[in-house]
Amino acid sequence: MDDVQHVSVAARKILLRKVDMEMRKAGLIRDHPRTIKRIMLSDKVENYKILDKTVTERALLDKEAVIQRRAASRAENASPKIDEDGKF
Repeated sequence: MDDVQHVSVAARKILLRKVDMEMRKAGLIRDHPRTIKRIMLSDKVENYKILDKTVTERALLDKEAVIQRRAASRAENASPKIDEDGKF
């Protein structure tokens, strides 16, 4: 699995837990021994879709930022260091 997909899956799992917790507080989820039945209102579903898209986009952007920082760090470490005396 690609690292970006891995981050995205992890972010979605966290988001799902948060949505489930909020829906439990609101009384919209009822536990059953084998299944959890969700009664979602249309605005809750729409908010979830927006949040899911935002989390996915942020996960991708964060991954790109990490890759860019690592590349910059490698380039900086690869360049020869010169002391104040002008020696390498």
